[in-house]
Amino acid sequence: MAGDDLITAYLRELRASVAHLRDADDMVAEAEDHLRETVERLRDDRSEAEAAAEAIARFGSAGYVAKVCTSEAKRGAAVPTRRTCIAGLSLFLAPVLLIVGTIGNYSTGKTFVHGMWVFLSAFSLPALLYGLWGLRKRHGGLGRAGLIAFVVAVVALPVAMPFSYFGLVVFPVLLGLAVLVFAVEMLRARILPVMPLVLLAASPVLVLALLPVSRLVTNDWYLLGAALAPVVVALMWLGWVMWREPAVDRSGVGPLAAI
Repeated sequence: MAGDDLITAYLRELRASVAHLRDADDMVAEAEDHLRETVERLRDDRSEAEAAAEAIARFGSAGYVAKVCTSEAKRGAAVPTRRTCIAGLSLFLAPVLLIVGTIGNYSTGKTFVHGMWVFLSAFSLPALLYGLWGLRKRHGGLGRAGLIAFVVAVVALPVAMPFSYFGLVVFPVLLGLAVLVFAVEMLRARILPVMPLVLLAASPVLVLALLPVSRLVTNDWYLLGAALAPVVVALMWLGWVMWREPAVDRSGVGPLAAI
């Protein structure tokens, strides 16, 4: 039938356009179901061919539909849980702990209070790592690159310690590279707000560029501190967004709630 020929030709074109996608067959089958259901609804006052043409016009050209499918296939999937919400709070607090602890460390003498400030500064690292874990968990792992970046972030301090004085350079380099990969992978997933991710991606590059200058040329840590401002804003922004997300496993919400 003429109408069936139109749909068959359309599906053939769509299949060729989405052939590079993993779920191409499912996409084409879903499109076929939708088109044939639409044709059945339109056949009351139209011929078979007219109904098929109208159904295809409403659905969109094969090229347009393929473009949408390709775009959506590149998007990540966000699954906020109570743990990722807590991880978001940890990510928010990580730079706060480091800043407060560092200021307290340099403004007090060698007393018990001084030890507390040092502890706060040191605790900012596990807080950051837990926050990065939450970002991976929320984004479905961020693939192999996300896993490698997380491992690098975890081992950055143990790897840097044997280098003694030069560990002050090795540690931020490793941690900065890990954060940079996280930011790039999350930008590709296109789920969290773009601006903090751009800041997060740009900050390690800026810090790594200024690290040799601040330490070896000017011997001025304030320059490096200024370069850290964007990453502080980015981490607090992302952490706040994650903390405020409704968890899918919160009390009273089950896995079938959205069905």
